[in-house]
Amino acid sequence: MSDVNIFTDYSQEENRFTNGLFSILSLARVEFPEFVSDFFSDLLEVRSAYPFDSFHVLKGVVGTVDADVRSEDTCILFETKIESIALESLVIPDNQVDRHVRKLRTQEHVLHRRLVLLTPDDGKSNYISKYLQYATGEIQHLAWKDVYVYLKQFAELHPKTTLAGLIHHFLHTIHTTIFQQDIAGIIQTIKLGKKSGVYAGSYLEEMKRGDWTKWRTPKDYKLSGTRKKLLLYDPKRKSITVEVEIAEVIERPNEDPDYPWVNIFAVDTLNVLESQISRDFIRTLTGLEKLGIGQSAFRKITHEQYAQLRTGIQTQKN
Repeated sequence: MSDVNIFTDYSQEENRFTNGLFSILSLARVEFPEFVSDFFSDLLEVRSAYPFDSFHVLKGVVGTVDADVRSEDTCILFETKIESIALESLVIPDNQVDRHVRKLRTQEHVLHRRLVLLTPDDGKSNYISKYLQYATGEIQHLAWKDVYVYLKQFAELHPKTTLAGLIHHFLHTIHTTIFQQDIAGIIQTIKLGKKSGVYAGSYLEEMKRGDWTKWRTPKDYKLSGTRKKLLLYDPKRKSITVEVEIAEVIERPNEDPDYPWVNIFAVDTLNVLESQISRDFIRTLTGLEKLGIGQSAFRKITHEQYAQLRTGIQTQKN
């Protein structure tokens, strides 16, 4: 039984991704009957003795969950997000996760019950941990990057199948939408000295005075038009000293061939940090453990990492 349809249109982009994933899972049963069971076993360690034969997404779900997948002995509910730190807060009365858990607990007739939070967040983060601890053993987290890798590996093993063709289209959409929009910005290591025109002893005061309205980079870091953050890491101070939103990026190689990309600051977003974010704190965050090591000029940061960095400012004040 299924109401998923790969051609169903949803107004919210988030819902289209939910429908896309479960349409692929449902359609997979035609060419690869074991694929769905393997998917849940490998990614969630949920092993059903029966085939998954019930797929419902959004419009076909009674209640508020995004998707409902079942076999005779298993019920898996899904809450799906395509942006980091987007789950409804647990402190809100009658919050989303609590409603889903209550719905899950009504399924007493099945052996396996799970509420899966499918998001771009890092599953090891404190942010996700608080949701997992909310109902230990009943809630699991599944990262979109793990879904992406699993589907990609399957498609590469079965390259000439219809399913592989569908998966490749879906992977492209995941990459260009979920992965790209989950980037909050970058941490750029400042190249101090005459060549860059940035001097350790003066650039912070210059920024406070409003002398800086743009920042040149050797590459285009895709910050244009999305209000992504540029965070400047000072290798001499060993800390992030400045953050700003980028309104536009313009290529001007004739002005400076070494730094041809001009990142224009969004008005009133330049912030010289009174409490700088130290390298020691930055390295405690998942994915940023090697900041300042090697020759990497920049690091992309997710919305979750950015939120953790901002928390670090308050933490270091106390």
